Formats: sequence, C-alpha cells, structure tokens
Amino acid sequence: MPRTIIALYKELTDAQHVVQHLVDAGFDRQKISLIANDRSNQYSKYLTSENRVVDDDVKAGEGASFGAVVGALTGVLAGLGALAIPGIGAALVAGPIIGGITGALTGAATGGIVASLVKTGVPEEDAQFYAEGIRRGGTLVVVNADDNMADQANEIMSRHNPIDIHSQGASWRASGWKGFDANAKPLEGQTVFPVVEEQLQVGKREVEQGRVRVFQHVTETPVEEQVTLRQEKVNVERRPVNRAATDEDQAFKETSFEITQKSEEPVVTKQARVVEEVVIDKNVEEKTKTVRDTLRRTDVDVENVNQTDEDKKNRR
Repeated sequence: MPRTIIALYKELTDAQHVVQHLVDAGFDRQKISLIANDRSNQYSKYLTSENRVVDDDVKAGEGASFGAVVGALTGVLAGLGALAIPGIGAALVAGPIIGGITGALTGAATGGIVASLVKTGVPEEDAQFYAEGIRRGGTLVVVNADDNMADQANEIMSRHNPIDIHSQGASWRASGWKGFDANAKPLEGQTVFPVVEEQLQVGKREVEQGRVRVFQHVTETPVEEQVTLRQEKVNVERRPVNRAATDEDQAFKETSFEITQKSEEPVVTKQARVVEEVVIDKNVEEKTKTVRDTLRRTDVDVENVNQTDEDKKNRR
C-alpha cells in the first residue's frame, strides 16, 4: 500500500540533496514532489519558459549556487517550473503535486496547497503547518513510496535537518497564528544579508610512516657428530695339539668354507624440520591530536541614520 512521506526544509539546498538521494536509492522521480517558496524570484529566474536552466544568468557567488541547485533539481524532478500559489505567492514546484494544486486553486476554502496535501493523506492540521512553512520561506518534499520502501524514504528525508513542524506550528500559534490563509497576501520580498561563518571540519587520512621488508634466505652451517661403528675381523689362531684323530676330524678330506666379515659405515640423511615461525602482523594504536585553527564569521550590524532628537532622547 503506497504511503506518503513528507518533510519541510529551511533551505532549498537541503531539499535538493534529499531529492537526489531518493532518486539514487531507486525511488521513482515521477512520484517525488517539491514546493519551494520563491517570493524573491531567486530560483525561477534561472528557468526559461520551457523550464530549463539559463546558464547565462548564473553569475558568480550567490547566483551561481542558486543556479546550480535549480539545475540539479531540473535533472532529477519531473516538470520543475514556477507557479503562483494562493497565500504563498511565487513558488518553484515539481512532481505530481502540481496537478493537485492547479486543480484545487479555486476549490476548497482551505486553499489549493492545503487541499492538495490532504488529498495525499496528510492530516489537515499538518497540511496547514506545511503550507505555512512554505509561505514563510521553506521547501517541502513529498514522496509517494511503496510500503516496503517507506522506512527507507523516511530515513533519507530525516538525514537533512527537516523542520519539526509540530514544534514550529505550536510556536506560530503562541504568536497569534490562526492557521494558513489562502486569501492572505504573500509575504513581501525581502532583502537578504547572508551571515557567513566558517566551520571547522577535521578529517583523517592515512599516511605512510615506514615499511618493514621481510626476506627469507638460506644459510649453511657446518656441523659434526660422532657415531660408533662396528667392524668384524676374522682372527686365525693355531694351537699345538697331540691326540689321536677321530671321525669328526674328517682326516684327509679336502673342504673349504667362507666367513663374511661385516662392518658399519655412517649413513647421512637430512630432514627439513620447522623449528621456528616468524609471524608478521600490525598493531593499530590510536592517539588524540588537537587541531587548532581560526574561523571567520561575518556579522551584520544595523544602525538608524538621521535620528531625531526625540529618538536620541528615548534611547538614553
């Protein structure tokens, strides 16, 4: 059963990364929608009438980053274009949600954007929060995911700092907000002064600290060992005797016999035996190193010019 996964982001770049990661993970780009507030025309100006990125309009600095983001979204989303939404004003919109918005612009009293979100299964109160979040400059990403991929979609979308819409909605209500008003005038365009600060990012890389080379070679060592050998030797002894001959003496018969003399000689054999093993491995030691650097930050100061005497008096 398809499920709708939805998240609101403060920055379009975060939303663009979410969309790219969803597509890379195999989600159908035809089922991914995006709505980004564009009241200052900072995004749609990079699109032609055919909703293609205008390279000539992408300038250095901030413009280049906006143009790059729009170009990246054009490559992964279906039907990216500019649209005026009641209560929000100019917006960058893509995906199947376009049909719901354009079809409901003159429909329900809650307004096209809220009605379209409710139609996808979002509770109406949450839809009001999301619509107001877009009105205040946020970017909404909606993906229709099969049930077996919904958890993966939620994990991807949670990675990129989504706004806690219920906490934000409670803050708006505490400030007097009554709900999204499709008939309200869009917020006026704003002049934005970026506050830039450097963040320290410390990574790690492997470097060689030396090598160990292992050689296996053969050495020869002279050895000697003593062995006792036996040797047989025939002894001939003549003993004088004076007695009468008997039959056993076989007198006057010719005969002969042989006696074998044996001796032992050394026999040398060699057997290769493992008498020692040399084991080569590596130990990993960890150490903590303190990295020091200097980070820069730009701040924006605002001061009143041409103050009246009354203003100066009130500030004392």
